[in-house]
Formats: sequence, C-alpha cells, structure tokens
Amino acid sequence: MGFCCPKLCGSKPIRILMLGLKGAWKSTLVHRIKFGETTKIPPPIGFSVEILSYQGFDLSIWDIDDQIKNGVLWKRYYAEANGLILVIDSSDTEGFENTAENLKILLEEEELKNCPVLILANKQDSDKHFTDDEIKSKLENKIPTLVGRQWKVQGCSAFTGNGISEGFDWLTSIFAKK
Repeated sequence: MGFCCPKLCGSKPIRILMLGLKGAWKSTLVHRIKFGETTKIPPPIGFSVEILSYQGFDLSIWDIDDQIKNGVLWKRYYAEANGLILVIDSSDTEGFENTAENLKILLEEEELKNCPVLILANKQDSDKHFTDDEIKSKLENKIPTLVGRQWKVQGCSAFTGNGISEGFDWLTSIFAKK
C-alpha cells in the first residue's frame, strides 16, 4: 500500500483511525486542528468522519465512539487504515491501564501492523498529568509489540492547542516518506 500527496496525485484521503476512552476529547482535538479554535464537541454516536487538509495531505479522520468496549467492534473500521491516533487523557491515571490494554489489542491486528501510531497525550495543561516520557516508558513496558513500530507520544492540549500540530507534523512526515 503506497502513499502520496493527495493534492499532487489525486488519490483518496489518507485514512486515520482515532480512538480513545470517553473524556479524552478526541472530537475536540479534531475540531481544534480543523478550525483552529477550541469548542467542546460531544462524542459521536457510533463514529464520525472529518476530512482535514494538513501539510498538503487530505486526512480522513475516523473518530470512533468510545462506547465500543475493548475493540470488539473496532475491527469493522480497520480496512484501509493508514494510521492510528490514540488520544489519551494524560491526567487520568485510572484509565491508563484500560487505554494500554486497548492499544495492545489493536497492535495485534493484522490490518494495522504497518500503521504508524500517534499517541496524543491530551490535557497536558492540567495540574497533574503523566509526561510524554512517563507515558512512553509505561507503554513500552506493557506493550512489547511497540518495539520496531513507528510510534510517537506527543503531549498536547485540545484546550490551548499546544502540541497538536507537532503530533500531526510527525504523522504526515511518515506519509511523505512513503
């Protein structure tokens, strides 16, 4: 499966799955990067799809409903996925274990084996939160299949916008190389 810049070669948008637990503000992050403003967006029922133009790429962001537990129904969205964004609430210490387990399940899926993984550690503007390095270390210890994959933890804030573009820059740089 090859990638190219859609605006140059007319291909379909790059399909990105965006997953995360309730309260991670996935939809708000998409709204922030698309419109440059913060508006608390209610979570989708089922899923929503947003097309964004970013760094010369058209990205089709599939925001998957967090009511789908443990990835049981996520499989129907894997077909033709080119990348995976996992949004976590970096201030939610209790939810981290669940998030790590969901990521482990996802990374074992054949359809996602070549997908780069961007972990957006949202809510870095809160008083108590895991740092990027703490999240990376915890995930490497829990998920050995991360070794050898293209993945990045990027701290961000949907509220302030800090860190979001750095994460998307990294992700689109992966597509630019293919």
